[in-house]
Amino acid sequence: MENIVSAEPDKGYLHIAINSANTVFDQACAGDGNNDPAWNSKIESKVTIEENKCWRVTLAILLKDLDAYVGENLTWTFNLTRSRPARDESPLEESSWAVLPTSRFHQPDAFARLNGVKVVERADGVTRKRDKPAAANQEPAK
Repeated sequence: MENIVSAEPDKGYLHIAINSANTVFDQACAGDGNNDPAWNSKIESKVTIEENKCWRVTLAILLKDLDAYVGENLTWTFNLTRSRPARDESPLEESSWAVLPTSRFHQPDAFARLNGVKVVERADGVTRKRDKPAAANQEPAK
């Protein structure tokens, strides 16, 4: 399972992947392809497995660790993806919450938009403020 989110879409996005063994891979991804695998999401995750049926992951991450801004009606970009390797007679399975033009998951221009996000300022949380809205608040190019 991969979670791709950006609270600042004009600067790139954060990529968090978790497998059924609860192994976490995370990196900050710049729009130019220069990724930073040193970024640490500090995510808390828990995996439960129903043998021969499915597995589920529950995760939590602080908004400040997503590099969010204080504000109302913010627009974030988001995608949730899943891939299951081919095994036995079953082919590779891939799915994406956002409708992507190709099967490549890292296409930030095609990520879904979460509109109306509200982040409050708290001493123990997010304190950054923006002077102007992120580029994702604008309509996408046609």
